[in-house]
Amino acid sequence: MSKIGKEFIEKEDGARASRSVLVVSRDTSLIGSISESIGLKHIDLHIADDQAEAVGLLEQNDCDIAVIDIETIPGQELDLVSWIKMRQIRTEVVVLAGLHQLVVARSAMNS
Repeated sequence: MSKIGKEFIEKEDGARASRSVLVVSRDTSLIGSISESIGLKHIDLHIADDQAEAVGLLEQNDCDIAVIDIETIPGQELDLVSWIKMRQIRTEVVVLAGLHQLVVARSAMNS
């Protein structure tokens, strides 16, 4: 596990930290994989189908990481990433994109 990943899951004294991850996707396989991967690590998982639901969850929850699958929310990814960067300064954003979506993903992260 990378140092960043380990710090995310454990505090310096080795105790488990309670963290929060938002996944914006309609892909049930992706959601299932992420849920299975973090299920035992004391991490709260929030799932949103679209930009409106994601913003609502982010307004109610302090998320450490937002994972955005741009294939399942076409046309909303730029607005969502911009909103997160402006309002949720400490939230790290991970954009998942297919090869044909790299230009859009790059624009979203540079906005």
